[in-house]
Amino acid sequence: YYIGVVMVVVGSWIWGALMVINFVIWKRDNPGAPVPLAMYANVAGSLLWAWTAVGAALEILFLILPVALGLRSTI
Repeated sequence: YYIGVVMVVVGSWIWGALMVINFVIWKRDNPGAPVPLAMYANVAGSLLWAWTAVGAALEILFLILPVALGLRSTI
């Protein structure tokens, strides 16, 4: 279960990277134009998710997963 959760969290970083890449491409293709609010909000949300997901992935990998696999007895 926890390995799957880590894969989902880490996999979501791909979505965040694609959002940023598409934002940069849009800005390059539309110089001087204001960024649409929906695009700005989606990119901001993906960056916030990526930042918070780092902590969640580290917690699962280094604290919860070793206990779930029986490698440690406590967190």
